[in-house]
Amino acid sequence: MLETVIGSDRDDRHDAEIRAHLKAITSAVDRKRFVANLMAEGDLSAARAVLSAPAYLAGIDDQGLAEIRDDATKACDPERFETVVVLRQGKESAEKALAAAIRAIEEQLNAPLPGVDRPVPSVPLPLPSPEEQAHITRAFERAVAMQDDGSPQAALDA
Repeated sequence: MLETVIGSDRDDRHDAEIRAHLKAITSAVDRKRFVANLMAEGDLSAARAVLSAPAYLAGIDDQGLAEIRDDATKACDPERFETVVVLRQGKESAEKALAAAIRAIEEQLNAPLPGVDRPVPSVPLPLPSPEEQAHITRAFERAVAMQDDGSPQAALDA
C-alpha cells in the first residue's frame, strides 16, 4: 500500500535533509502540520523521507509516524484507507466483545450455585496472556481475511 508513496525507483538524495529539517521543527504539532501541508499540495517527499527511515531520525514519535502513514495512505489510496479504518474498528469491537465475554463467564463461574447454602470458594479466571491475546487477534484477522476473500489461502496469508 505504501509502496505507492515510497516508490522503488524514487530519488532519495534529499531524504536526510528533509528529515533534518523536520527534526529541527521544535513542535510536534508544527512538524505534522508541515508534512500534512506538503501532502495536501501533492508533494509526498516529506512523507517518503519519514516513512523510509526510522522515525526518530525526523524527530517523530510512534504516534506521529502512524498519523503520517495513515495520511499518506489516505492521499494515495483513499478507498483502501477506508477499508483499513473499518477493519481497525472491527478489530477493536471484537476485542471489546471478547473482554466482555470473558468478564461474563467469570461472573457466571463466581455466581452462587442454585440450591447450595454454603459459600463456594471462587477462583477468578486469569486474563489471557499477551501471547494468548496476540493469538486471538491473529485468528480474528485470519477470519476477516477469509471472509473478505472467501478463500482459506487468504486466511493463511493474513
